Amino acid sequence: SAEIDVVYNGASVWIDQLNEDGRTAKVHLRGPLEERSIVDISELQEK
Repeated sequence: SAEIDVVYNGASVWIDQLNEDGRTAKVHLRGPLEERSIVDISELQEK
């Protein structure tokens, strides 16, 4: 599968899963911390 660079608040993130509500997604920061967050899909930007 192709990698797509996605940015949230200026930070590069991975999308772990899209939530069933269709409006939010679980993401984690690229890098060693892998801090996970639930974010609004509208706030994600494709690079």
